Amino acid sequence: MSHIQDKGVKSKRFMTMLLLLLLVTFDYKSGSGMTSSEWLGFIQWLFGLWAVSEVGKSGAEAYRDK
Repeated sequence: MSHIQDKGVKSKRFMTMLLLLLLVTFDYKSGSGMTSSEWLGFIQWLFGLWAVSEVGKSGAEAYRDK
């Protein structure tokens, strides 16, 4: 997998995911009425979107390099 480069913190997707995670966690901890099951559901949804975007990116890169 030498053709895949890890951007780490420079990745826009990573930074967006981190920002959303922090915002929702702050909202949950501040007591704004979000239940723990709603918080967990959002976190699962967020990580699911990130995983799908990573798979899509890898597939597109593999198709491009073919």
